Amino acid sequence: MQEVIDYLLSKNYSISLVTMQCKKSVEIILTKLNLTEKFSSIITRDENHDRFFQIKNTYELLNFSPSDVTMIGDRIHDINSANKANCNSILVNRKDIKSKKLKELINIL
Repeated sequence: MQEVIDYLLSKNYSISLVTMQCKKSVEIILTKLNLTEKFSSIITRDENHDRFFQIKNTYELLNFSPSDVTMIGDRIHDINSANKANCNSILVNRKDIKSKKLKELINIL
């Protein structure tokens, strides 16, 4: 995952995290993985429990057009919410993910 994030940042992409995890858990995980400073914004369930509004809040906060946003999610609900927000979307099947497959996102993006 670190390689994909670093690649996207090297291409001047802005990366945000939207999650249904609580803020405290996210901070612990991101700190352990040394990823905290990689994200332009982090929206947790503490801010909003609705994925659609999490996505919408993120692109409004960063002043992006929805058409310039790509949501990468691991649940169909993520994709449906991205589509409802008029964003692009990519569904990742976590069951089949291996680090090599995650790197394939670079070719898609």
